[in-house]
Amino acid sequence: MSLPSSSDSPVPQSTSSEAGSVQDKVLFSVITICRNSEGTLGTALKSLAAQTYTNWEWIMVDGASTDGSVAHASILEGKGVRQTVISEPDRGIYEAMNKGVRRARGTYVHFLNADDLYHDPRVLEDIALALERNSFPDLLYGDIVVVDPAGKESNYISPEPENALREMVCGCLPHQGCFASLNLFNQTVGLFHEEYRTAGDYDWMIRALVSDNVRTYHLPRLVARYCSAGASSKLESSLPESFAVLNKNIALQQALGTQGILEAYQQQVLSLRLQIQQLQTRETSLAKQLQNAKERLAQANQKKDTLRAKIDAGKTRQSASWMPKWLRPGNPKTSDQKGADNQP
Repeated sequence: MSLPSSSDSPVPQSTSSEAGSVQDKVLFSVITICRNSEGTLGTALKSLAAQTYTNWEWIMVDGASTDGSVAHASILEGKGVRQTVISEPDRGIYEAMNKGVRRARGTYVHFLNADDLYHDPRVLEDIALALERNSFPDLLYGDIVVVDPAGKESNYISPEPENALREMVCGCLPHQGCFASLNLFNQTVGLFHEEYRTAGDYDWMIRALVSDNVRTYHLPRLVARYCSAGASSKLESSLPESFAVLNKNIALQQALGTQGILEAYQQQVLSLRLQIQQLQTRETSLAKQLQNAKERLAQANQKKDTLRAKIDAGKTRQSASWMPKWLRPGNPKTSDQKGADNQP
């Protein structure tokens, strides 16, 4: 998969002096969690290797893969960066993510998992510049491209900080677009709660956003591509756990209040109803197109049958061309002559 050019980004282009100065201030710890991800991991790491920003380290936490996942680490050889590769069994994705955080030495942490990739080669450079220009917020997040299992792409535009907490009621800031200060994990918020199977990042994000000590910033820029076929995208298992997190988070309930939570749900219901209405309209249009196509097919089949009958008739006349005219099929004299020939 080819990477989009940096011209797709609305972020102003940096000067070489700006990029050079920030290199000494921001070290990214890029953490990749994977297990038996040989088919997609290579693309993710190539998007990392292509970054114009060079001050990053890479930490791979592999869940004892039985395929060739670990061998893909060689893609980053020669980049001159610190690499840490761990391959051992774990009790779930959030234990693996915590392993990566504990080994991080950077100023900011970003999770680039096996099914993800950076949107273009300038992502880390633009993130570093945005961090510097905004006095190094604790949590910077951008926008992402979501790719569904059928390959259809859609852009997720993250809310502004003042609306981020409400977004958590019916959604979540995707970790693929988030760059968190290492201090958030070590001091302010803490690590991921490992008892969760799919909602650990949702729980962590709520804890970060309700804290008065966490300063956030939204960068209106596509930073990553995310495949929505992962475990946290399976609604039948992820939604009940997310609701459990939401229901027990008293700080969020106090911050938004009952009315705020109700309004968030109402907005979500309205959005879903509009989507359903659009799908129904589309379904009606497709049904009409299908009916028209069936009618055209029936007309085409009728023309085909007529043409075939003409061809068959032509073949019959051609096969009878050696006969005398009065013996050819369709000649009224044929039957009369045949009767006369049979007279005694």
